[in-house]
Amino acid sequence: MAYENGGTYWICPVDNTGVALSVRGDSQVSQNRDVFLYKKEDIGDQLWRVDVGNGFARIKSTLDDRYALNIYLSTGNCDIHTWADNLEDSKINFRTIDASNNIYQIQNYRNNADNNLYLTASKAASGGLVTWNASNGSSLQKWKLIKKTGGGTGTAHEISMPVNINQKYIGNSTFVQATGCALCCGVDIASKLHNTTYSISDFRLGTDYTEYWKNGDPIASYNWTGPGGFDMTPTEDYRAISEADTIERIRAKVRSGIPIACHAVGSGGKEHWFVPYKLDGSTGSTWATCGIWVLDPYNGDKNSYNGRKVPIWTAMHDSGVTLGINRARIPK
Repeated sequence: MAYENGGTYWICPVDNTGVALSVRGDSQVSQNRDVFLYKKEDIGDQLWRVDVGNGFARIKSTLDDRYALNIYLSTGNCDIHTWADNLEDSKINFRTIDASNNIYQIQNYRNNADNNLYLTASKAASGGLVTWNASNGSSLQKWKLIKKTGGGTGTAHEISMPVNINQKYIGNSTFVQATGCALCCGVDIASKLHNTTYSISDFRLGTDYTEYWKNGDPIASYNWTGPGGFDMTPTEDYRAISEADTIERIRAKVRSGIPIACHAVGSGGKEHWFVPYKLDGSTGSTWATCGIWVLDPYNGDKNSYNGRKVPIWTAMHDSGVTLGINRARIPK
C-alpha cells in the first residue's frame, strides 16, 4: 500500500532493509546534524513521520518533529534542520516506483521544482552516507518505507513540570471549576517554559491589560496566550490520522521535552484538555496501552490545589472523552 499522511516509517534502501536512515549521534537532534544508514532498530533515531500538504511532503524526525530531512545546498549533503525556518530546503516529493510495496525515489522539492536531486546512499550497508544527487537509475536511489505498526520505542521519558493546576480547586471561580481545563493547561505549560510558578490569577490580566481569559460567558474562555509573551496559538489537527499515529506524535513531543495541550472528545459534546508529560516505556498503540501520562486538571478533590498525574486513558475515561484526541495546542 502507499505511504500515509502522518504515518511513521523506517526508510530503508531497497537492496537492504536491514539498515535504515538514521540521525547520527546518540538520539539527539540539532541543526545540520548528518543522517546516514545504520542497522535497523526500533529507536527514535530511525523513525520518521511523513507529513503531506500543499502538494509536497516533509519527512520529520520522531525525536523532535520540529526537525526534518533537509538539503545542505553548498555540499548536497542530507541532514536535518528545523523546517519552520527552512521551508524550501525541507520540501520532499515522492516519486513512485512501486506503491504497493512502498518503494519510492525521494526527491528534494525545493521551490516546487523538478531539480533532479534525489536521496542517494553511498552504499546499502551500515555506515553508508546519504546525499542528494542527480537521478542515475541506481538502486541506491530507491527507498522502501516500512511502516511502524506497533507502539513506541519502549523508552521511558519525563518532562519535569513545576506546576499542575486543579481546575476544581475551591479557591477558583465557579467558571474555572466548571470549564477551566484549557486555562489550567496553559498555566502549567507557561510555568515550565518560563521557569517560574504561575497561578491562574497571573493569567487574569496582563501588564498591558490584555485579558488572557474571561471569567464568565458562562465559561472560562481562554485564548492560549499569557504573561511574558507566552503563546500557544499554533494548532495541530489529528482528525485525519489514526489513533496509533496520534499516539506517536504525542510521544515524539514528550521525548523532545515539548509540553503540549491535548484536546479529547466524547459523546454528547464532552471535551477535555490535559498535558502529556511522561512516557512509562510501554509500547502499546491504543490509549489504554500507550503508557502516556498526563497532568490532568480534573481532580475531584476541591481542597487540593494540584491536578492529577494519571495515565492518559484514566484522564479520558474519567472525563468521558473516550473518542480520542482530535487536536493539540503547541507552544510557539
